[in-house]
Amino acid sequence: MAAAALLQIVTMALGALVLLLLLLYLLAPARVGRFIARILRSDNRSLHWGDSAQQLQIFRALIDNAVDMIEVMDPATGRLLDVNAAACREHGYTREELLGMTVFDLDHSLRREDFATNLQHLRDGETFIGQSRHRRKDGSEFPIEVSLKYVTLGRDYLVAVVRDISERKESDEALRLAALVYQNSHEGMMITDNDSRIIDVNRRFSEVTGYARAEVIGKTPAVLHSGRQAPEFYKAMWDTLKTQGHWEGEIWNRRKSGEVYPEWLAINGVPDRKGRMYRWVAQFSDISDKKQAEEQIWIKANIDNVTGLPNRSMFADRLKQELARARRNGSMLALVFLDLDRFKEVNDTLGHDMGDLLLRQAGLRLRESVRVTDTVARLGGDEFIIILNELHDTSVVATIAPKIIERLSAPFELSGHTAFVGASLGITIFPTDGLTPEVLLKNADQAMYMAKKEGRSRFSYFTPAMQQQVDRKARIQRELRDAIDSDQLLVLYQPVVDLRTGQIVKAEALVRWQHPEQGLISPSLFIPVAEEYGLVVQLGNRVFRDAAGVARQLQSLRENFKISINRSPVHFDSKGDTWAADLETAGIDGSAVIIEITEGLLLAARTGVQTRLQALLDAGVQVALDDFGTGYSSLACLKKFSISYIKIDQSFVQNLAPGNQDHSICQAMITMAHNLGIRVIAEGIETEAQRALLAQAGCDFGQGFLFARPMPAAALEALLREAPQPFTVEG
Repeated sequence: MAAAALLQIVTMALGALVLLLLLLYLLAPARVGRFIARILRSDNRSLHWGDSAQQLQIFRALIDNAVDMIEVMDPATGRLLDVNAAACREHGYTREELLGMTVFDLDHSLRREDFATNLQHLRDGETFIGQSRHRRKDGSEFPIEVSLKYVTLGRDYLVAVVRDISERKESDEALRLAALVYQNSHEGMMITDNDSRIIDVNRRFSEVTGYARAEVIGKTPAVLHSGRQAPEFYKAMWDTLKTQGHWEGEIWNRRKSGEVYPEWLAINGVPDRKGRMYRWVAQFSDISDKKQAEEQIWIKANIDNVTGLPNRSMFADRLKQELARARRNGSMLALVFLDLDRFKEVNDTLGHDMGDLLLRQAGLRLRESVRVTDTVARLGGDEFIIILNELHDTSVVATIAPKIIERLSAPFELSGHTAFVGASLGITIFPTDGLTPEVLLKNADQAMYMAKKEGRSRFSYFTPAMQQQVDRKARIQRELRDAIDSDQLLVLYQPVVDLRTGQIVKAEALVRWQHPEQGLISPSLFIPVAEEYGLVVQLGNRVFRDAAGVARQLQSLRENFKISINRSPVHFDSKGDTWAADLETAGIDGSAVIIEITEGLLLAARTGVQTRLQALLDAGVQVALDDFGTGYSSLACLKKFSISYIKIDQSFVQNLAPGNQDHSICQAMITMAHNLGIRVIAEGIETEAQRALLAQAGCDFGQGFLFARPMPAAALEALLREAPQPFTVEG
């Protein structure tokens, strides 16, 4: 700025000198020539000016080659008396055209009264310097700076040296805009010299850092250092700046308040005319909000929102890392798959809020049961998984697993409620049981199900036998899909006899799998697989449609004849339940059908179960409780769900003898059922003695090999046609 001002002063001084010479030339060219010659002779040189014409030519050349516009005008009228070539060129007029004009023709903003007022000051010897705008011949305007001098030499003259300042105006505007942007930028800015001393900062810098401008001028950026970056970080930064002239990246700085914050920083060097960096401009933005948003996104993607533990995604990443470390170190790793026992009962009875509270407490207990270096994650629902890393033997696993079971078996206090659950653990070891995350996770899952099967609240290690069992189940489910689609499934019917009359009054539909290679496969093998792999709904719907059709057909032979059909608990949880709709579509009276359910289904008492069960009851379907006596059903459940029949499990019938315990249990169940208005069917009757004892105890119906084995629908129809009289016991 000082250099620019000095240049302006020198320029104006030179302009004044030229103006003076011009005036002298106009008034007395001979004298001026002698004066200049005298000046030039002062350094022992001489100049021969020649005659007045030559002098006029020389000064004309000097004036016309001047960069600035020179205009001489009459102070009384403002008429132009003489102009130089620059004035003609800038205004677009010829010299002759300009000499016929006044200053008011060029400056339309100039008023005559103002012009006259200013002349008085000029007559007093003052020099006027100001800015205005001149108009060209084509009508365009341009900014000027004018220097006016009032000269009286024989007569009065007003001499103006005019300069086009368009470029300077543009430059000033650019600088003004740059300063405006600099001060009002949303990003903080800092300028340092080559010694890293701060020479300027903008307002945003102060807003972000808390430091006023005066507090940091002359200091180094080290005043902002947070201590989070090591010296090597700054060394690498300066190495990049020296070699490339710029650096950009994330850095942590400290505000005046002491708060550490993240910023995105860009530093660029500013070279001097020789190409050497002499200024550094740092531009930064506070990215705290961005970092918080990224953190929230990361948390949602990796952290379980209920327990605060790593979720499935983060667990998968941790497992890959831990397996890679175990391979490098030659160490072992244990994967513990954990499922809470009876957690569903907490959700169903106390609600999901209490269930979530229990999960949070369970997660905390798990963290307290393992080492700091281990990972506890929640996979979803009531399933957790634990990575026990850096093992040299399995003794750590043998210590931690019982501790987990003990901790999770302790009561949970849930806002005034006390809940008891437990945990079943499945354990697999790397590298002995598997090498990949997929295999290890599958192994641990299988071992966990084995622990549940063995009685819950225990742990089980993965074994090769489990793998064989899983492979066998996987093969069964693949072939079962084909069996359903290719009619390999058979629906057989086992008669149910009225023990008082000996007449066949009902039949139970039983599904069998006629495998093309392995022959007849027991339902005990493929029904659990169908339930586990989601095939039981498709299978159950197929059996129901066949059995309902048979029931309608057989009612024409035997009035009130009924077919009972087993319904899996899994089927009640499925949205693919169509039984009630199928009855209506086929025009079958629901009274021809009995559905058999298990006692465990009544205990669940889920809303979906009740709704679907009620839909069947509304259609006229009756309900039989299968395997009665082996579960935990209550009298309230029997009454609530309108149970029509209970089926005494065959385990009580097989060893039935007069006066023994099974005989007493059967008598008690029959009496209780009758008191509730429920009829009783006994399963597994194989001897006449069993039939007689049950009939004597008041049992209503019997089913078993004593009467008939399961048979195709055609055989059952033939049997009903051939035996209209009371059924005769085989053998």
